[in-house]
Amino acid sequence: AVAFHPLQNRWRELATPSRDSEWFGGDGIGEWVTCCGLGSTIMLIGGDVVPRMPIDVYDASQDTWSRRPDFPFCEPGECYSKAIEVDGKLWLYALDDHLQETFVYDPATQTWAAGPRLPHELYDEGGVHWHYQAFEWRKRFCLMACCKLAPEDVARPYNVRYLAFIWDPLREAWDEAPFPVPPVLALIGESIDNHLVVVGHVDSSDPTGRISTRRLFVLRP
Repeated sequence: AVAFHPLQNRWRELATPSRDSEWFGGDGIGEWVTCCGLGSTIMLIGGDVVPRMPIDVYDASQDTWSRRPDFPFCEPGECYSKAIEVDGKLWLYALDDHLQETFVYDPATQTWAAGPRLPHELYDEGGVHWHYQAFEWRKRFCLMACCKLAPEDVARPYNVRYLAFIWDPLREAWDEAPFPVPPVLALIGESIDNHLVVVGHVDSSDPTGRISTRRLFVLRP
């Protein structure tokens, strides 16, 4: 792992935490690990350390790694997830066996809790996670993803649509379609000064369609 120090304008290699990797022996970090910033720390969650999901935290202010208790909601064989910091807490989503669940980590108490259930199950044909993109949108959890909906045709098991929804903590409910989804599935996405910036190469109107030229889109507030 490497870290960039903006004041020094340079990269620095970090010693990685030791892990008993199923595929890489004691090498430390597997390719399926979830990496996310949380305040001044970097969290490494899961990976290929089956059957559990260990958590290691790097504190940039102390330049040290520490081990946290394992993720408590892990299913046997579950190793992949995605994460995003929202209003000072870590949201974990798109877990292999929890495609409609979210989980929230509070660094103040160092505890996990079950988060709000997504309004639709995420589409995961063939283990695809790349089209799941979460953002912090005005201190709220926002997700754009392909979802499984009730079939429009009885000959099909389900209908796949690219949707966006935001969790409203005041109403404790999801706001569906809070803004128009971009013309492409967000392969890469960021929220910058309340602008959503996405890059993709599959048309969102045909989520299971062919790959085309990559395009960039910006949604202004």
